[in-house]
Amino acid sequence: MPRKAPTTVIEQRVTLGTHERQALARMLKAEERARYMEGIGAAAQPLAIGAGVVTAAYLGASAYRLVGGVADFATGGAYDRLMGFILGTEANEKRKAEEANDDRSGLDLAVDTFLGWTTGKGILWGRD
Repeated sequence: MPRKAPTTVIEQRVTLGTHERQALARMLKAEERARYMEGIGAAAQPLAIGAGVVTAAYLGASAYRLVGGVADFATGGAYDRLMGFILGTEANEKRKAEEANDDRSGLDLAVDTFLGWTTGKGILWGRD
């Protein structure tokens, strides 16, 4: 049901004392500070994402340089570097000499090495 239009208007005033004004000022300042911090957060988020992208690109480029590039990786240079890092230079040279005397293909050697690392000499896969 609609209401009737008012016939009289009553005006009410509120007077604030010093204590109330100070409390209101503190609340307004806190609200202003909260909006300011939201703005900083909104500006910092894209900067953080950009820094993450730059860091990932740098780490990717460093890893690429570490393995010596894709062509070197395809020819086994990266594997040799990794094994040299893990085993040491002398043990890696001995490993390479043993592989040179082996009549298996590079793919078979890679599979054997992978299975050896993942299953303990590849026993589960029928390799000795």
